[in-house]
Amino acid sequence: LTPSGPPPRTGLVFQPGARVDPRAYVPLLSRIAAEGYLVVVVKQPLGIAFTAVGAPGWIMEAHPEIDRWALGGHSLGGVAASSYAADHPAAVDGLLLWASYPATSLAGREDLQVTSVSGSRDGLAQPSDIEDSRADLPADTTFVGVDGAVHADFGDYGPQPGDGTRTITHAEAQDQIAAASVALLAALTP
Repeated sequence: LTPSGPPPRTGLVFQPGARVDPRAYVPLLSRIAAEGYLVVVVKQPLGIAFTAVGAPGWIMEAHPEIDRWALGGHSLGGVAASSYAADHPAAVDGLLLWASYPATSLAGREDLQVTSVSGSRDGLAQPSDIEDSRADLPADTTFVGVDGAVHADFGDYGPQPGDGTRTITHAEAQDQIAAASVALLAALTP
């Protein structure tokens, strides 16, 4: 997804959640691209992020015009993104977690800007899971809680078994998710 206007200097490689069609994220990620950022959504084999953990490498290589890179992902996609960030510290400047948390500790990565966005009514990545991840993220991580949002608010794929019940509209949740995501990318932009 490319913005109109000046060529972007900051990019986001986004890993979808498990077995979620990558197109389900395009409406929300298009809003982020429209703010001036290159956004690349990974199409994972079998719809599982761990089958495409290395995808950010070839994507970043294909876009040498981008100066700063963030990796992001929803749910299991965020776990995959955090794994790549842990293994490639020189290549990744930011990490965007949507209803997700890292697989391994990134606490010592003071050079990595991290934003964790979560929903208070999420039945799959519950608020307690997000709280427990604090110790595995850099001390200056920005945590954004979207009050009333559920796991399915991070994409456009409909209800999900085991999820909570939202108390705000899908549009209201996505407004807050987009704003938090853009704020991370703006902080990375030279």
